[in-house]
Amino acid sequence: MRLPRISIGRLMIVVGLIALNLSAARALLAIEAWLLVGVAPAGLALQFAAFRLIRSRGRARMFWAGFLAAGVLAAWSLVGAMLFRTSVNVGINLTTGQRITLTTPGYRAADLAWVAWKGYVELVENGLARLPTTAGILTGGDASTAVVGGLVAFLPQFLIALAGGLLAWSLAGARWARHRREASAA
Repeated sequence: MRLPRISIGRLMIVVGLIALNLSAARALLAIEAWLLVGVAPAGLALQFAAFRLIRSRGRARMFWAGFLAAGVLAAWSLVGAMLFRTSVNVGINLTTGQRITLTTPGYRAADLAWVAWKGYVELVENGLARLPTTAGILTGGDASTAVVGGLVAFLPQFLIALAGGLLAWSLAGARWARHRREASAA
């Protein structure tokens, strides 16, 4: 049995992608661990969509273009909500010993995205707390918390990307059907 042959160029692309993924993971982990957990599955799905966009043709290419565009927007909403929202921090003035509150201004769009994401996570957390086998699964500090948290964050991003892909696919189908009718009438 012969092993499949892989060219050096393709192997270099794979190694480059792995290096980019690891450097992005390291940067996200340095900022916020939950940011990495929330964005990593979507990032992998978007890389697959970019690969399929390059390799496919016709209506399938339109699906992957819509999937990629909507998926990037959905992932960016989570990143923007976590990084650019208004935050309130409490500290102690070392010279006077008084407690002070510091407000870091954020962007209005990030604040709105944070409200949506926080409401979604609270809804899922309350739903999981009602089930006896999953009660407290998002509040622990172990690996299952990270896996479930990643799935909870990935699901809406995936569904938004899927809706964008299906919308682009249906719009492409309508355009190509009209083009095909015009070509057959001529």
